[in-house]
Amino acid sequence: MALRSLTIACAAASLAPLLTPAWGGAAALEAPPIGLTPPPAAPLPFRPEGLVGTRGPAMSLPPRLAAHLALGDALARGVGAEGSDDDEAWASLHGELEAFEAGLELADDTGRRADARSMLELGGFLRSSLESNWENRWPDADRISRGASLDNARLQLDARAGPLEVYVALEGSTDGGRQYLIHNGRGGEFELLDAYADLRLLERVTLRAGQFRAPVSFAALLDENELLFLDRTGISQRWVARDTGVALHARGDRLEAWLAVQDGSDEAAEELAFTARGVLRLFGEGQAPRREGAYDADLGETVYLGLAWHEDRSIPDSRVLLAEAYYSFESFAVAGEFQSPRDGFQSGSDFWNLTASAMLVPETWELAARYEDFRDRAGARVWRVGLVRYLRGADTKLQLGVARLEHPDSHLDLTSLDLTLVASF
Repeated sequence: MALRSLTIACAAASLAPLLTPAWGGAAALEAPPIGLTPPPAAPLPFRPEGLVGTRGPAMSLPPRLAAHLALGDALARGVGAEGSDDDEAWASLHGELEAFEAGLELADDTGRRADARSMLELGGFLRSSLESNWENRWPDADRISRGASLDNARLQLDARAGPLEVYVALEGSTDGGRQYLIHNGRGGEFELLDAYADLRLLERVTLRAGQFRAPVSFAALLDENELLFLDRTGISQRWVARDTGVALHARGDRLEAWLAVQDGSDEAAEELAFTARGVLRLFGEGQAPRREGAYDADLGETVYLGLAWHEDRSIPDSRVLLAEAYYSFESFAVAGEFQSPRDGFQSGSDFWNLTASAMLVPETWELAARYEDFRDRAGARVWRVGLVRYLRGADTKLQLGVARLEHPDSHLDLTSLDLTLVASF
């Protein structure tokens, strides 16, 4: 009986690595307290069908787990049973071990086939705002945001099959996404925004082809549901337009690089637009930011520096240099952008901005402030203050913001107040 207990213990030990990832840690083998449920796990690598005799939805066991269970049963039955002959028991165990090895090979093959199967994900987000403004003396005052607006109705489709991923994004708001200080969106027909395919050439090298945004800056590549304020920065707003082309993305431990060739402004492929960008994690072990603000700042103290170069050959003298920086520590984050173009792009004017935010209550309340300087070209500057209430993680949130536009040269000022609901799925 001692040998039987030992073999069963060995089988249990072999099962532990397969079972613990479901709930996390060794404590996963213990029943959760009454009234509590385990935290969500990664998607199961098998379909929920076939396992009978259990409460709730039926499910089948992964092949490798089934093989371990078979081994445990063989050890319990074949060795140390009362009245069994040792030679016969060990011979039976040897046969069971060979079957177990074959089962592992089958499990590996089944896993490879499962990885090769296509995965389809459907998502998107809605963003709607209510806004009021005063001191509005601009000549095109009717265009300045006021009242209720459906800023974004986004539908996203993501399909994966082995090393290939296809992404399509449709926009159902009539303004195609909010513009800087301007919006009047309503529901309309869906229009195509993104449509591209990513092919993984190497483990950390990806080739992209289709219609996509030029990889000029971190803020410009974010979707509208990942912003701190109702508006993007004025710099990143310039780069959200999509264009057809190809791009190469390489990712290392501390360095990322992008190279892109796209049609350019003439849209006829006669002259091309080129983009090169690199991002360096200067120090820290935190991950790269996934959205604006400090929501993910607890990933660790981190400094990222980025530098991009862009030239559209269809516009004379249009080379642009853009530098960006991102810092996060505990519940605090700071980000900045600086753009310096040649005379053919925005009259060669230098723009810059700075954004700071802090989590007042972790994963619940965030306070943010932003300053943008356009004085080199238009003599204008913009101040923003915002408060974000996260309702369901970062997917659903309420944003309250105040924006102040000052234009001393023309004495045309503007103050606006907005309340925005963002719901992602």
